[in-house]
Amino acid sequence: MNAQFTLDGRAVAIYPLTPERWADMEALFQPDPVCRSCWCMWKPPSVRSETGR
Repeated sequence: MNAQFTLDGRAVAIYPLTPERWADMEALFQPDPVCRSCWCMWKPPSVRSETGR
């Protein structure tokens, strides 16, 4: 199922992650500091203390 909408005047499309779209996912997390430092990429403190990372 795809979702398409407008956010702040920009067209946004969301697609399921499939093997054919894996390169799109990789592109999001290239050396671009915006996505690489997203809050969703950080482990919660309880997990960091358990893993030591």
